[in-house]
Amino acid sequence: MTDTSTASNPIDSLLPLIASAIAEWKAKNNEHRIKETVTAQLDKEAKQIMLKLLGFEEGYGKYQLDHCNGRSGESSAGDFLRRTQADAIKNWLSNVAMPSLSPEEEKMLRESMQREYSSRFRTQALQSAKQQAEADAKELIQQISKSMQADNYAKLLHLIEGAQ
Repeated sequence: MTDTSTASNPIDSLLPLIASAIAEWKAKNNEHRIKETVTAQLDKEAKQIMLKLLGFEEGYGKYQLDHCNGRSGESSAGDFLRRTQADAIKNWLSNVAMPSLSPEEEKMLRESMQREYSSRFRTQALQSAKQQAEADAKELIQQISKSMQADNYAKLLHLIEGAQ
């Protein structure tokens, strides 16, 4: 029988190498160095990043709409750009004189809205009536079914008593 208490674990010999590798990585990859690396990469790719955030890609020497735009999720930079764009659009719209509707256009719009309201109201009322009718039918079937079960039970008892 072998005494396992004195046997060394193979991992023990690797621990100093692991600790050394971790210390070396930490020395090379401190917070300042990581920030420098990220900034350098962003600076290098700034044009492509901005094109992507704006929904374009560069191909064949010209800018094209990026057909994959939006599939990869949101970004802080994209959120910032959207907020900035929204503010700019609001400011622009506040300075644009919006055209007035003529009395004929107002009348047509009002009539169109009334038709749409009536149509949707009718559709919703029919849907609600259908749902209520289905619920009422299910309830009636339940009551009839219970009544039929009671009748069938009574008939069965009558048959049993008559056979005795």
